[in-house]
Amino acid sequence: TQASGGKSVIIVDGVPGSGKTYLGTQVAFERKAAMPPAVYISGNDPLINYMQTILSPEDSTNIQDDCPFVIGMKTFKSNFIHKQNRPQHGVIVFDESQRAWDKKKMRRDYSEIEGLLQFGDRVKNEYGSCVILCLFGIGQAIHEGEEQGLKLWDDAIEIHQDWEYNVSNYVQPQLNVTGNINAYNELHLSTAIRNNFIDLSDWIDSVIDNKNILEQKRLLNEAKKKGFQVRITRHLSYWKRKMQTGLTDGTYGVLVSSFVNKNDLAKSSEDTITGSYMSANSAGAWFTSDCRKMSSAASEFVCQGLELDWPFVLFGGDFYLKNNKWEMEIP
Repeated sequence: TQASGGKSVIIVDGVPGSGKTYLGTQVAFERKAAMPPAVYISGNDPLINYMQTILSPEDSTNIQDDCPFVIGMKTFKSNFIHKQNRPQHGVIVFDESQRAWDKKKMRRDYSEIEGLLQFGDRVKNEYGSCVILCLFGIGQAIHEGEEQGLKLWDDAIEIHQDWEYNVSNYVQPQLNVTGNINAYNELHLSTAIRNNFIDLSDWIDSVIDNKNILEQKRLLNEAKKKGFQVRITRHLSYWKRKMQTGLTDGTYGVLVSSFVNKNDLAKSSEDTITGSYMSANSAGAWFTSDCRKMSSAASEFVCQGLELDWPFVLFGGDFYLKNNKWEMEIP
């Protein structure tokens, strides 16, 4: 598209853990010195902080300046969409685009998707071409105002008919609009590559859906045969000592729901963890080193798009079985 002077959107969709973020950062990193360069953006602030942390020099005192090809969506919108500063990038990688804001959350007359295409029009005028690579996670919207998903693309495509849209055969039937839309099998990533390619989705779904216990055991045993390990304990302090005595060289830490009651959290963690809140600017340090202290926990708002080699999922009274059904207690 850059060579031909066109405007192209590529939507790569996939299941959690299928390598979407890896693909996006690889594209941005390899083209960071191109003219015009690529930029990686995401509305996931903890993910941005982590990426800037690991991609900046170890002695960096300003990871934002030392990693200019990774930018948070809020900063990108402020500088290039709302203020309409001169475009500096020819390839835009938008990770976690399933969490794009709608018009109401934007408080504008355009959504994030439409604003991005408007920016792309200016990129085309400035540099002669524009490519927008959107990475779309299936079922991974977690904030209010992020639930519309592909509906935002319907609205944007209807307005921006002069773009070429390349999507997967999975996404194409879900678009309710006509346009220059091409479908490719390769743009759908259906296999999770986490856990050494051990797919746990069926087992997790069976637990969440509270299916027959024998079916849950069967699926778990299949995963174990492939090398998956799972432990259940009521004593976090035991595993903290065990991990810190050299059980693993990998990363490990505690994950917890943001809905957990503070008293239940303190009790279940043996008073080592008192809250589930963590600022986005702490995510990079937490995932690279602080997680091993097991003195703080990351909620779903911090760990989305990131991972640990040994995650300790702490149940603190917010999610429990009652009359053979899962119940959630919201404080």
